[in-house]
Amino acid sequence: MSGAAAAGHHRRLLAAGVLVLATLVIVALRGGIGDEPRLTGMDPPDGARLDAIPTVVTLDFADDPQLAHLVVEDPAGRTVSSGDTRVDGARVAVPVQAGSEGLYQVGYHVTFARGGELAGTTSFTVGTAAAAGRPAAPDAAAGHTHAGKDPLSLVLLAVDLLLTAVLLFLLLRRPRTRTPR
Repeated sequence: MSGAAAAGHHRRLLAAGVLVLATLVIVALRGGIGDEPRLTGMDPPDGARLDAIPTVVTLDFADDPQLAHLVVEDPAGRTVSSGDTRVDGARVAVPVQAGSEGLYQVGYHVTFARGGELAGTTSFTVGTAAAAGRPAAPDAAAGHTHAGKDPLSLVLLAVDLLLTAVLLFLLLRRPRTRTPR
C-alpha cells in the first residue's frame, strides 16, 4: 500500500472511530441507565393512620418533575386539595382543606424533565374509625412506566450503532486496486 493510500485508510478509520465515539457519548448523555422515574417518599406515608387531616400532602421523587398534578379526595370522593400543585426540586406538594374522618386518596401524575412520566395513587386514613368510603384504587403505576430505558434496550441500541458505523466504513472505503506484476 502506498503512503497516500495508507494515509487515506487511517483517516477513514479515524473518522469511523470518531463517529462511533460521538454516538456513544450522545447516548450516555441522554440519560443514565436504569434511572427510571420513581416515587421515593410521601407525607403522609401510604397507608398511614392520622389523628387529623394534614394541611399539606407532599410526594418526593428520584428526579425533578417538570409538570405535576396532585389531587386529594375525601372518603365521599370530594376533592379536598386546594390551590395549585407546587413543585420544589424533587418534591411536589398541594395544600389540603379540612375534611371528615375516613380513607383519603391521593392521585398523582408527574412528567419529568429528563423524560418519562409517572402516575399512581396512595392513601391515608384520618381518625380512629375504620377506613370508611371507597376501597383503595389499584396503583396505576404498578408495572407501567412511560419512556423507560431498560439496560437491554440500551445495549442493543449500542450494538446497532456500532454495526451501522462498521457498515458505513465498509461502504465508504475504496476498493483496493491491484497492480500487475
